[in-house]
Amino acid sequence: MRLARISRLVATAAVMLAPASPATSRIRLTGAVVVQDAWARPAQAGASAGYLTLRNAGARPDRLMGAASPWVERVELQTITTTGAVVRMRPVVGGLEIGPAGTLKLAPGGYHLMLLGLKRQLAPGDRLPMTLQFETARPVKIYLAVGAPPVARGD
Repeated sequence: MRLARISRLVATAAVMLAPASPATSRIRLTGAVVVQDAWARPAQAGASAGYLTLRNAGARPDRLMGAASPWVERVELQTITTTGAVVRMRPVVGGLEIGPAGTLKLAPGGYHLMLLGLKRQLAPGDRLPMTLQFETARPVKIYLAVGAPPVARGD
């Protein structure tokens, strides 16, 4: 019990001390899930999108069910579909699974966090606070670095 409490404190400290650069941020969460390359597009008003990669190092699956941020009215998990020349964004119902030893990538042109009703401008260099909500894991607080996409590491 005490070890679990210490692990949560270490994970919380890692989140709070995470660097602003998405290319270097790797944060171990909930013991088995690692969040990396968390970023959002700059925006002046209306809406924006957030992206990240989740890796499940555990033996059990989990699901990303959604997210929330005090900087936006609503965060939706969405996907993009293309039919001919028509591109549509659609909400994801039921969350997104992260299988055992699996990876879930939210990236431009695919799954993403749609940030609806921005309460403030998102300027390059900002760190947008976000709470990820999972099916079984506790909610996890992270920051999305606002700016350009991270540089690919090849891992």
